[in-house]
Amino acid sequence: MSGTRVNIPGSVEAIWQPLYDYQTVAINASVTATQRFFIDPVGTSGKSQSDTNMELSGQIPKGQRFQITGVQVEYLPSADLATSAISTFTNDVYNFYKGGHLILKIGSKDFITQGNLLKFPPVNRLALETSTALAGTNNVYSVASGREFVIKDLALESNQNFSIELRDIAARTIAARIGVTLNGYLFRNSQ
Repeated sequence: MSGTRVNIPGSVEAIWQPLYDYQTVAINASVTATQRFFIDPVGTSGKSQSDTNMELSGQIPKGQRFQITGVQVEYLPSADLATSAISTFTNDVYNFYKGGHLILKIGSKDFITQGNLLKFPPVNRLALETSTALAGTNNVYSVASGREFVIKDLALESNQNFSIELRDIAARTIAARIGVTLNGYLFRNSQ
């Protein structure tokens, strides 16, 4: 059985496989705080597959390459959409996206430095509106959405360090879950 291979020599497959990473941030976190993404892989710091699909800390595994096509940032306040929390919820979403900036680092170099965060909207969204006739209330869910921030001709090679930092983000009045997604193609050895 010597010489049995699990990979097809010289053959590479490409699949659409965005990289994602989510963090929960506390209430009233500092305005100058930096949130770093793609640093903690699955199984560390309490991260599960629902939080990230990173296998290694800040890098793509050996034998793989990731071609970045775009980046998006999601902001999901943890409050329920109760009438009393709507203005807080909406204000937190608005304040998050209108400020701050994003930095994509590869190795020791900044490849993207861009703000405000509304330039990186999620391409998906949840739109919801509720109304209660008796109470006379109208609750509107606040969310950013739009075309993704497009990146061309930028690849992450295996074992190359990278991260995304969100800086100078607004303080929150309710805890939130922040997610960053790098859209793109994963190239790996064919099996």
